[in-house]
Amino acid sequence: MTIFISMCLCVNHVVTTPAAARPRDISSEYYPENLLSAKTFRVPTSLPSLCVRKGRSVAELTAIAPDLSGLIVILSSIASKKSVDVLGGSLVKVFDGGLLISLFVDYTDSGLSPEGIEHSLGGIGVVESLSVNGALAKGVAVNSHMFPLMMGDKRAVVFAVDYFCDMMEHLRERLGEAANALLYDMGHKYGEAFARSLRTETSLTGDELVRLSLAEVQASGWCVLENYQADANKMVWRLSVKELFECSKRRPGASVNRSHFFRGFLSGLFEEAFGLVNISCVETLCQANVADACDFALWV
Repeated sequence: MTIFISMCLCVNHVVTTPAAARPRDISSEYYPENLLSAKTFRVPTSLPSLCVRKGRSVAELTAIAPDLSGLIVILSSIASKKSVDVLGGSLVKVFDGGLLISLFVDYTDSGLSPEGIEHSLGGIGVVESLSVNGALAKGVAVNSHMFPLMMGDKRAVVFAVDYFCDMMEHLRERLGEAANALLYDMGHKYGEAFARSLRTETSLTGDELVRLSLAEVQASGWCVLENYQADANKMVWRLSVKELFECSKRRPGASVNRSHFFRGFLSGLFEEAFGLVNISCVETLCQANVADACDFALWV
C-alpha cells in the first residue's frame, strides 16, 4: 500500500496552465453517495515507477506521439508481438499537446533485445520519439520519465504506508504521547491547506467541499469512505472509513486509537470548509484495534 504525500496526492498529467484556468469536473462521481455504492469497482493500482520481475527480462518502453491515433498504432504493434507482455505503465499529455506513453514490458520469450524492440517499433512512422531502455538489473526496470510527480499543480512525493507507519511508531517511542499531539497538529495544518487549495480551484465551500475532499483522499489511497452523515443545523458530522493508512498494522487486544494524523486532517478540513474554528474531532472506533472501521465524530 502506498501513500502520496507532499503532503500531496497523485495524478498523471503535466500541468500546462494555471490552476484557475483548469476548473475541475465537479460531477456526481466525486460524491460519497456514489463512492459508497456497492456497485463501485475498485482494483489495487500500482504507481508505474518500478517493475520487478525476478528472473525475467524487462524494459521500459517510451513513445511520444502527436495524437491518440499514433499511440493506438504503436500499442497495436506491441500487441501483435504476442511474446512481449505489457506489465503496466502511464499515459501523460506533454507540453506541446503530444502524448507520452511509458510501458513496462517483459520480452523474455520474444527472442528480442531492447535494441531489437526499438528497431522493430521505430519503423512504424507514427511516433515522434521512441526509446526502449534495458533493465537496470536482471528483472528490474524503473520509469525514467516520471518526474516530478504532480497532484494538480502541486508536486507530490510517495512513501510506502508501512514505512510511514514505522516512522510514526518511532516518534511515539521517542516522544511518548506528545507524538500523537504532533501528528494531530500536522494533520490539522494539512487539512486546512488541502481544503483551502481545493476551494480556490473549485469555488466550493461547506458540505460540498468536504464531500469532494473525502472523495479525493479516497482516490489517493488514504482510505475507503464507508459512511458520511451531516447535520448542518447542529454542526455535527459523523463518518466512517476503512483501510485508513495509519491503521494498516492491526494490534489485536490493543485499546489505543491510532488515527491521529487523519483526525487532525478532518478537523482542519472541516474548519476551513465551513469557516469555523476549534472543531472537535474524536475517533470513537479504530480499525487498528480490530474494529470493523475507523469512526469519527466532529462538532463545534
